[in-house]
Amino acid sequence: MSCSKKYLQYLMIIVPILNFLPGIGIDLYAPSLPAIASHMQISVMLAKNTITITMFGIAVGGLFFGALMDVVGRKKVIIFGLLIFMVASFLACFADNIVQLMIVRFIQGVMISTATIGSRTLVMDNFSGKQLTIAMLYTSIAYGLGPIIGPFVGGILQHYFFWQANFIAYGVFSIVLFLLVCFGVRDHHIADDAFHFKTILKNYGQVLCHRQFLAGIVILGGVLFFQLLFAAVGPFVVQEELGYSSIVYGNLSLCIGAAYLLGTLMNRFLVHRYSAQRIMAMGLVIIMLGCLLQLGFGLCLPLSLFTLVVPVGVIVFACGFIFANVMTASLQLFPKKRGSASAAQASSLVLIGSLILYGISHVQISSVLQLFPFVLAIVLVQTLLFVFSYRKVLS
Repeated sequence: MSCSKKYLQYLMIIVPILNFLPGIGIDLYAPSLPAIASHMQISVMLAKNTITITMFGIAVGGLFFGALMDVVGRKKVIIFGLLIFMVASFLACFADNIVQLMIVRFIQGVMISTATIGSRTLVMDNFSGKQLTIAMLYTSIAYGLGPIIGPFVGGILQHYFFWQANFIAYGVFSIVLFLLVCFGVRDHHIADDAFHFKTILKNYGQVLCHRQFLAGIVILGGVLFFQLLFAAVGPFVVQEELGYSSIVYGNLSLCIGAAYLLGTLMNRFLVHRYSAQRIMAMGLVIIMLGCLLQLGFGLCLPLSLFTLVVPVGVIVFACGFIFANVMTASLQLFPKKRGSASAAQASSLVLIGSLILYGISHVQISSVLQLFPFVLAIVLVQTLLFVFSYRKVLS
């Protein structure tokens, strides 16, 4: 790479921070969902759907901005996305009804996609070999920190202030990111002279028709569901079914997020000793163990913080063995279509995750046993895809 060592070190810091925004894009305000439902006098289902529409926005924005990054460069698109995200965050504080909040959350999701795709594309542009693996792993760790820090901070803001405080926090953080990217990131991508629509469609067609790439998307979509599971059902189970405060929910989210971070760090340790193929197999086995814990707890024990959190924590821990390895391997399938491949990957997996969460948002969770069929179905699909299709990509 032609970049200086000092600049690469800076990127190793700024890119994970950039990818931290998608990590808190949902989890930061999750503790405020019951308060939002109460304030706007809406059903629990409608409040949960603010998560779904945000993820849908990420999927839609990713397809557009990923292609745009291959045309005008990475930096301009990222800066634009952060600027609009900042404005939308502050506007959310003035939302009077769920329709207005839904619109704002959709816009936020669209703009979050610039950070998601931009962080991955910057890594692919500037790093190679072992440095690429390490940089992508750190980027994944930063994303995983979102579910750890987000609900913890969000719970405190909700408890001591109001639900709008979380959106103010979004705005302030996006300002910091805007300044870091604007004055610190260089754009080494050689942009095209024009927006070639047919070429873009052809690139997306080649990427999305690749059998192993599609298998990776489905596997990552399942991982995303596991990561967001507690954010979708936790606030209402912990605060309404079990009667605890938003602080308690935030602390529990901290523990679950820490489990994902621990799994990712364990991956960092194991990658020097085992193949990515074996590490992923370990992750799938551990997810199945967490699934069996849900079944056992659901049949033998009443709903409690322990029976709710422990199986989810085990499952999320295992996700750290899978996410970074599959994401990196899939993007390396298309070295000349980095922007399009990253956009297709991010948008598709978020769309899959949002559809699954939309389904689970319509289920009133009053027992751990109700989560078991969702987790079992997803881990079985992941395992079958790994055994019969994706294993060769990781070898």
